[in-house]
Amino acid sequence: PYFEAIKSACSSQKKTVLSYGKSANDYILKSINPVENGLLLDTVIQQKAHRFVLPMVGSFQAYNFMAALAMATVCGINTETAIEGVRALKGVPGRLEQVASHPIHGAPI
Repeated sequence: PYFEAIKSACSSQKKTVLSYGKSANDYILKSINPVENGLLLDTVIQQKAHRFVLPMVGSFQAYNFMAALAMATVCGINTETAIEGVRALKGVPGRLEQVASHPIHGAPI
């Protein structure tokens, strides 16, 4: 409900409005799947499908990344370059850091 109000207000001022997330039109997050080294993301960005690993834990990080990616591309960063840069991301040591895997199921701990 808030997005439509913000979009309307921004559009009336001729400002760029981008949406991101699972029900977005611009930066679409198709799926988030935990994998050993982070989150496997399936996305559609600027009408092109992308699949890559975000080296962070917590599905909220996928949404944070999509918001940052939208901002970066609006500021002129090439989408492919921004996605490639994801591989260099490092989390803060000791914060949301995977320390082990479940011995039977492999779930991150």
